[in-house]
Amino acid sequence: MGNRLQNLKQTLLLFDIDGTLTDSTNVDDDCFCKTFNEIYGIDLSNEDWATFTHVTDTGLSKEIIKKYRNENLSNDDLHVIQKVFFYHLKEALDADSSCVREIPGAIGFVDKLRMSNVPVAIATGGWRQSADMKLQHASIPYEPFTLASSSDDHKRRTIMNIAIARAQFEYQQQFKHIIYFGDGIWDAMTCASMDIPMIGIGKSHESKFESYKIIVDSFEDFQCPDEIISRCLEVFDKEELSIH
Repeated sequence: MGNRLQNLKQTLLLFDIDGTLTDSTNVDDDCFCKTFNEIYGIDLSNEDWATFTHVTDTGLSKEIIKKYRNENLSNDDLHVIQKVFFYHLKEALDADSSCVREIPGAIGFVDKLRMSNVPVAIATGGWRQSADMKLQHASIPYEPFTLASSSDDHKRRTIMNIAIARAQFEYQQQFKHIIYFGDGIWDAMTCASMDIPMIGIGKSHESKFESYKIIVDSFEDFQCPDEIISRCLEVFDKEELSIH
């Protein structure tokens, strides 16, 4: 196990937030739709995010404005959208604290990784301020410097690369392996394009993850540090993986 633990210490574990670390997808979607309805009178209730090119907060905002108003999103407009969205998210958290909570076992899982000195970073399609709000509200431990978000770029692939670069600087190493934890079809597609193996969170989404080796209901499927190490290393036991 010592060698396997050392191997994991050379591995970056990269996490999504909504639906992966926090049970927050519904409130996030509600606040996002409410924001565009309030500012522009746009009804997004029947939109399928999977049909958009870049499923990140900034990417969706750009595409929605282009689709419904045939305009390019200006920085000033983006700031207004963010301000209203953050207001509605805070309002939702104040009204019902349970609207954002940890995915079962997430806090303990991340704590065990940190105690074992395993490198951890976050790459989220949400904006930075809302990411901080949700992680802090759900008491998910994280390193602020190794978090990348849609505030950094509108493309998920770029966001992941920024998180990897920040983690390389923070942990002062080039990682031998990278494993991503996510729940969305856009997570799966991006990981496939980057040759990064993904652990799918949520067996209700199993059809999205047909090409991935490991799918778990929640982080409670990992019962102890040794099991975390063994399960994660299963991802690359049969092949050598590199950073892209």
